[in-house]
Amino acid sequence: MSASSSWRIHLDDSTSDNGPLRVLPGSHVVGKLDADQIANWKERVAAVDCPVDRGGVLAFRPLLLHASSSAVVRGTGASFTSSSP
Repeated sequence: MSASSSWRIHLDDSTSDNGPLRVLPGSHVVGKLDADQIANWKERVAAVDCPVDRGGVLAFRPLLLHASSSAVVRGTGASFTSSSP
């Protein structure tokens, strides 16, 4: 899985208001993590939002701790995510 990659294709603008992907930088280099290790990362490392313009592509390693953040405004924020082996 460490050699895999994921792509998130944005069908709409991804902004800080409509729930962009949020990542914990560097987390992909340590391999698979259990729940306690993930909690420790969340305490130690500041999450980074990844805004992307409509039509843009965000590439990342699947082992990177990531999640969609909460939207603060109503509207769209559609994206499509695909992974390769």
